Amino acid sequence: MIMKQFLFPRAKSIHRRPFIELIYTVFRVYVGYGMFQSGWRKVQDFPVSQKFIDHLSEKGWPMPEALAIMAGWGELIGGGLLALGLFNRVGGLLIMAVMGVAAFVHNGVLPIVEADHAQLYFWAATLFTALGPGRLSLDRLIRS
Repeated sequence: MIMKQFLFPRAKSIHRRPFIELIYTVFRVYVGYGMFQSGWRKVQDFPVSQKFIDHLSEKGWPMPEALAIMAGWGELIGGGLLALGLFNRVGGLLIMAVMGVAAFVHNGVLPIVEADHAQLYFWAATLFTALGPGRLSLDRLIRS
């Protein structure tokens, strides 16, 4: 029961106005698709791009192959789930984990103070994880 509530939370309306709900959905799909594309570029050369592994190696990351696989597939799967509004919290948490490491550890930016694309994706995923997928989502169809 607890797992079902976590995976398929009640898809509450974000706002009473359908137009606001539509804007929220478009933003969720946009963020999810952006993460999906980013992950796809990394995993096209199965299991992950050698260029991405080399980038992590140059930065001095330990186990760059394992980290590259986790980051690439996390972006791809998390972005796809978020865009579809399916298992929204799982997708959001995957993106938060990958982008949290990318923004705050890899890029070394301060939260909120310094602007960074990875940080933007992190905070957007946090929003969607906290508020849910909205009414226009596959989670809602499954839950109904």
